Amino acid sequence: MTPQEVLLALRCHQSAIETGRCPKEQCPAFERPARFKCAGTVAKAAADLIEEQAAALKRLTGKEEKSCGISDV
Repeated sequence: MTPQEVLLALRCHQSAIETGRCPKEQCPAFERPARFKCAGTVAKAAADLIEEQAAALKRLTGKEEKSCGISDV
């Protein structure tokens, strides 16, 4: 997923949680059957994007961001 698709999918999930309705027509991560299956897809894509951006920041600044160590799991 592109960064824009990840952001849109996160916003769709936020909307689904708040309203109880899945905006599947707008969500790039929507999968059938929809029963929370796409949540894993969105979470993984978001985590991957955060890791990629952290690595890019480290390359640009030479500084390492603090990690909570969860990626080692």
